[in-house]
Amino acid sequence: MNNVFVLMNMQEYLRANAFQGQLDAVLERQREIIEYCRTATIPIINVTTDFEGLDNRVLGEIDKKLVDVKDIARFTKKDWNAFNFGKFAREIRTRKYDNLFISGAYAGRDVLSTVSTRDIGGVKMISSKDLLINNGVDNFEVIEDGLRTALHGYHSNYREFMAGLAS
Repeated sequence: MNNVFVLMNMQEYLRANAFQGQLDAVLERQREIIEYCRTATIPIINVTTDFEGLDNRVLGEIDKKLVDVKDIARFTKKDWNAFNFGKFAREIRTRKYDNLFISGAYAGRDVLSTVSTRDIGGVKMISSKDLLINNGVDNFEVIEDGLRTALHGYHSNYREFMAGLAS
């Protein structure tokens, strides 16, 4: 299997929002997954969004972990859906990934709109409830229903997510 770990919107502006309780737990899990990917040579794609007027830098804790990753692609988007940004879509198609394992912020807007994209050449998208940060405004139960429908795998535990990433 040709798997890739995709980080979405893990940016400094998150610290200024009401995400802090979710952010710390997700960051801890993401650091563990990044370290696993680094040692297992699983590629990582880091997708950020260019939000006008916000601190768009990658979170320091994530950026430090990504330094030693040999196979990493970085993309900045201006739209909720990462596939609307041509370079990201080309990367997925060119590298012929089978599975995108997705973790990140704005579960309702960015993650859900990205995983709802159907025309990506048979790529399966997988995520885990405890690897997503909700914005606190959107109804997460409604978002979860959408994620369960759009994703090829929606885990309740990131350990299950990691087991799939390893296969």
